[in-house]
Amino acid sequence: MSVSAAPRPRANKREAIIAAAAELFSERSFGGTGINDIAAAVGITGGAVYRHFDSKHDVLRTIVQRAIEQVVGRVDEIIEESASVHARLEALVANLVHAVMENRALCAVMWHEVRHLDGEMREFIDRAHRLHVAEWTHALSVLRPELSDAERITLVEAVWGAVMTGVEYQSGLDDKRLERLLQHAAMAMLLTDTVLTDTTED
Repeated sequence: MSVSAAPRPRANKREAIIAAAAELFSERSFGGTGINDIAAAVGITGGAVYRHFDSKHDVLRTIVQRAIEQVVGRVDEIIEESASVHARLEALVANLVHAVMENRALCAVMWHEVRHLDGEMREFIDRAHRLHVAEWTHALSVLRPELSDAERITLVEAVWGAVMTGVEYQSGLDDKRLERLLQHAAMAMLLTDTVLTDTTED
């Protein structure tokens, strides 16, 4: 995910800044990227960035908001249109995998750079994530009634981590194959009927 300093002719400079910053933050980290780096990637001056954003943190907030929109934007539609609980969970998984793959840089920044956001923005992310996870765990409560709430939430969070890691891993697989593989792996993690026994000795 290399970013060249060569100018990028884009009609919409604000969108160009968002795209360039997302790639640079995901490659070099937020702390390792300066406003001038972002400007150079777009082909403008550092001062020109401030015509669109108040600060580098403002750019980061916009990137994270955009990533959240990409991931959760279709959730309500999925809930309304799903013919069954299994179909709903499958669609939620497919939506997550597809959204992350289509927006690798945006989602990588959201995943790794949250610590640089202010408390209000972190609370916004946490709330959006909790509401999204609640839909997954509700479906699992029907499909896996033998699990506790804590076990269902843990499985869902593990799937999210696996998807993010899988997308970032340089596997060499083409996107279509990788997307299918991650979807099947996620569903297997969620629905494998494993009996969990407590082996703790008194």
